Amino acid sequence: MYTVTTDHQSQQQVDALPVEALAPFAEARAILEIAPWNGAPYHKSKPDSPMRALTFGPAGQGDIVYLILDDLRRVDILVVVSAELTGQLSADRRGLSRARGERTVSQPIVRRASRASRPPTRNSATSRGPVNHGQQQGTMT
Repeated sequence: MYTVTTDHQSQQQVDALPVEALAPFAEARAILEIAPWNGAPYHKSKPDSPMRALTFGPAGQGDIVYLILDDLRRVDILVVVSAELTGQLSADRRGLSRARGERTVSQPIVRRASRASRPPTRNSATSRGPVNHGQQQGTMT
């Protein structure tokens, strides 16, 4: 069995689901506890990726985007979208996009890891001072 978790953002999306979507969502969540790899790959070009999507509802009205952490036996729900909410979400995105002068995209937005949670890159020499690449300081040969 896997533990299924939601963060603040995805929990708000679950809380906003229409009443008729709650039972199908609960069934989909139960599937994630038992067989999370049954979901479709989120990126078709990466079929073995742990980022997956599962459609729920009798007519496929909802989608869950999630990440499988196999070593922890955990599934993190990232995004929950329902067809009943899609119009509202699209309108919200359209308003934001127009305010920024951007083109509207009707796909769910997936959060990325915050900068603090990402490991430092090797090219961050400016934050750590000069790199010495194995040479001894103060000696010339």
